[in-house]
Amino acid sequence: MIADKSINLDTLHKVLFDNEKLELSEECIRKVEESFDFLQSFSSDKIIYGINTGFGPMAQYRIEDQSLIDLQYNITRSHSTGAGKPLPELYVKAAMIARLYTFLQGKSGVHLELVSLLCEFINRGIYPFIPEHGSVGASGDLVQLAHIALTLIGEGEVFYQGKLCNAATVLQENGLKPFSMRIREGLSVTNGTSVMTGIGIVNLIYAKKLLRWSVAASVMMNEIAASYDDFMAQALNEAKHHKGQQEIAAMMREWVAGSKCVLQRENELYNQVHKEKIFEHKVQPYYSLRCVPQILGPIYDELENAEEVLINEINSACDNPIVDPDTQNIYHGGNFHGDYISFEMDKLKIAVTKLTMLCERQINYLFHDRINGILPPFVNLGVLGLNYGLQASQFTATSTTAECQTLSNPMYVHSIPNNNDNQDIVSMGTNSALLAKTVIENSYQVMAIQFMGMAQAIDYLKIQDRLSSKSRQVYEEIRSFFPVFTNDTPKYKEIEMMIDYLKKEDKINSISAFKLALERDTENPFYNNSLAYAFSKAELYDDAIEFYQKAIAINPDNEWTAIVCQALGAIYGEIKGNIEASVATYQAGIILDPNNYELHISLGDIHMAEYDLDKAIRAYCDAILLNPEDYRGYFKAGTALWEKDYLEEALVAYHKAIELNPENAYAQNNLGILYLDGLGDAEEALEYFEEAIALNANYTLAYFNAGRASQMLDFTNDAANYYQMAIDLNKVTNELDEEDIIRRLHKLFEA
Repeated sequence: MIADKSINLDTLHKVLFDNEKLELSEECIRKVEESFDFLQSFSSDKIIYGINTGFGPMAQYRIEDQSLIDLQYNITRSHSTGAGKPLPELYVKAAMIARLYTFLQGKSGVHLELVSLLCEFINRGIYPFIPEHGSVGASGDLVQLAHIALTLIGEGEVFYQGKLCNAATVLQENGLKPFSMRIREGLSVTNGTSVMTGIGIVNLIYAKKLLRWSVAASVMMNEIAASYDDFMAQALNEAKHHKGQQEIAAMMREWVAGSKCVLQRENELYNQVHKEKIFEHKVQPYYSLRCVPQILGPIYDELENAEEVLINEINSACDNPIVDPDTQNIYHGGNFHGDYISFEMDKLKIAVTKLTMLCERQINYLFHDRINGILPPFVNLGVLGLNYGLQASQFTATSTTAECQTLSNPMYVHSIPNNNDNQDIVSMGTNSALLAKTVIENSYQVMAIQFMGMAQAIDYLKIQDRLSSKSRQVYEEIRSFFPVFTNDTPKYKEIEMMIDYLKKEDKINSISAFKLALERDTENPFYNNSLAYAFSKAELYDDAIEFYQKAIAINPDNEWTAIVCQALGAIYGEIKGNIEASVATYQAGIILDPNNYELHISLGDIHMAEYDLDKAIRAYCDAILLNPEDYRGYFKAGTALWEKDYLEEALVAYHKAIELNPENAYAQNNLGILYLDGLGDAEEALEYFEEAIALNANYTLAYFNAGRASQMLDFTNDAANYYQMAIDLNKVTNELDEEDIIRRLHKLFEA
């Protein structure tokens, strides 16, 4: 990836989480060299701060020529005085990227070798040891940045390949030379806002993910509560002119699409006669469920503003003085002052705290049976009184939320003069960023407990198949490492796993997280299953098979293991093409849990793939008996029955599938084909093809079939239009034989 003068959040994400490598652009190299050359020539006979003067209140002292290089080393060594625990590697990497982009502005007067070495540190995963405490955010992050500078000159310590090592040793191992100071590199590295900005960037990325999860959780909460869905309505939310509210509502509408759990007020309360004096179902849900767009909307707006501020800061020259070859001058000022970041991190942590408070209130709704009226206390699926469900986890959620509230007090206004009153008003930007980091981490802990509770609630209510597709996917992913439970067991490891799941940024990071968990408990079947799942998502299927098999071997006689069999059977059948192993794995799962609907469906699918229609029909019928309200069993059985030439039975099955899910375009299309090709009823068939098109305007096959039906009915113009649409869409989807459609189209006009 070319490192140019500016960087955006998407690119930062790729460098931070996907380990994309940076390569300096030719233009940036030229600008850096031009800035250095100008400073070298300009400074020869002038008094310039930090080049031939002392630093801070010592600026009144002139430095003799023979000591100029020592001056740069001295500021690096003298300011490496941080304390506290080390800043995590991800945040250090972000800080180095922020420093790099300051240099790429071409206004720092540093030598290209320094910039190149810093880029190598980023690319090779060499992370300087930076203690968290030390910055007042005034001359920027002097202390923390000095720790970076220290390693660039081959001193101090770095984290490399997971270990704390001597910097000189790591440089030597990588064939890198320590940087030798030229003019002002010691000051240039240490002076500026790069650490607070780097921490802020990571905070922002994690906060944006939290917001997306909060939207998801809020939708799932309303699915659990069977709320009326009009609080998400476009018309309602556009009546209030705030972008954030409107965006949150739109995100919720997208997430809830296809859900059968939420209710439409029009159907329930407007279009029916109600004579009851007291309504059993709440006419309006609690604020924590109903006011989500209004609560999360301001948070959305704040994160958007935070992104603008942080991106502006990272693409700025934030040191002092500013070396400007364009104007042939050097300017002294305060670009190192961290007020923008300090203020924004205060606002961000307040926003995340409010998000956490919403999360905690939603947990309370889940756990309080007298409030929700539909769930056992603390979503306890065991014996009430004997078992406790997630009762104690609420203590963790509540106390952690309270800590967030306290930490949300602002740092921006906590200025303490220091440095002999040279720094007489300071920003405390890094402290603010670090506090925001803690608030965000706390928020993930609270949200982890919420998702655990929601998974239990979904199982208690048996609404898995009624959830929106997005909610269903999240539920299934969670159940891959956090199985339904009735007996009391410690849950601290599960909370940690849930946090890893919520924070994961890519497949490789998920693998690393689950490997780490497995190192702590090698015989934990859930951890083995989770690692297998992560390998599967990364398409490392042999590794996935290994750990799925291990999970089964550790816990062979448990209903939960049937879920593992489901995943393993899919890899055997769909990926490896080992039908025999797939069938055997699905059957083993069914023995463990005969009532597992998904296993019966999967067994039917694998038999269909082998065209063993009798066994497929039997498996689908077993599935229907277990869950007669799920359209998939009927839809799949209909296809198998049709292939078997049981047309009347197939007809019944397809009609039932559409009755249960009238918005399924594929079922509409298949029923149309059955009428057209099986029963020769083109008129009836056309109605279903047109309905399929209405449901999915990009459904190539439905247009083609509508063309066929129209042709049989001698609706020539209609047939031509449908065929033309199929041709146009097929250029994108490439589903059909285009030449066949063209021949049919030509035949129309020949006739």
